Amino acid sequence: MVEVLPIRILREEDGPIFGKEGVALGKLDRAGIPVASGLVITAPHLKLRVILEHHDFGSKEVFEQSLTLVKKEIEKIPIPEVLEREVGQHTHFWLADSQIKSVKKLWLSLLFIWIEEIKNRLWQDGFYQGITDGLESQTVIFVKKIEGWIGITNGDFC
Repeated sequence: MVEVLPIRILREEDGPIFGKEGVALGKLDRAGIPVASGLVITAPHLKLRVILEHHDFGSKEVFEQSLTLVKKEIEKIPIPEVLEREVGQHTHFWLADSQIKSVKKLWLSLLFIWIEEIKNRLWQDGFYQGITDGLESQTVIFVKKIEGWIGITNGDFC
């Protein structure tokens, strides 16, 4: 299950699920320091686990060969309703040093970030039960297009 919270409402107790970065941004926002509008999103670890369980990852080489098939299956994971609802009318996003121009592309980018994290875990520790647990939550910033320029959606920064 994917969980999504707006940055502005993240509190200390959300840290274990949504990460320190999101909590820090929420604190700054509540302190009156300008922080861009956005969301923090958790990985769909159960869906990813189910997809991975159908593949043989006995070795790194097998994983690399299967990665194309895995990515095709992952691309079929639908955009969670909670993400669509929380995104609202926004169509431009900033994620991991990249600008993204649709909710669909945002979702695919998130999924591939988590697959890379899983891949790194596999390289480091091999395949293990729970490899999709505790994947890093991702911070997504809303941006808007103004006369050919993209700016962060916070009245002070556009």
